[in-house]
Amino acid sequence: MTNEELKVILDNHKLWLRGKEGGVRAYLKYPNLKSADLEGAHLYRINRLYTSLEDASINYANLMAVNLMGANLKGANFKDAYFLDVIMPEGFKGETE
Repeated sequence: MTNEELKVILDNHKLWLRGKEGGVRAYLKYPNLKSADLEGAHLYRINRLYTSLEDASINYANLMAVNLMGANLKGANFKDAYFLDVIMPEGFKGETE
């Protein structure tokens, strides 16, 4: 998945969250998002984020109500990301500050 394709999915997800026409809830099951730029992304309520987020930049992102169980988070950076009701893989020790 390219960054451009990911941007379209996330833009449509943002529309869905706002109840706007053309909005579609993002479903990111199993895509490879290695090294993806998700900085500042609204990932709120994304359905099943079982993916590779290895080395991804997830700084300042909204991760409210996201299930990351099963995601590869090796090297992912979550600096200043907003976490609430997030399910993280057991034993996750990553950059979150």
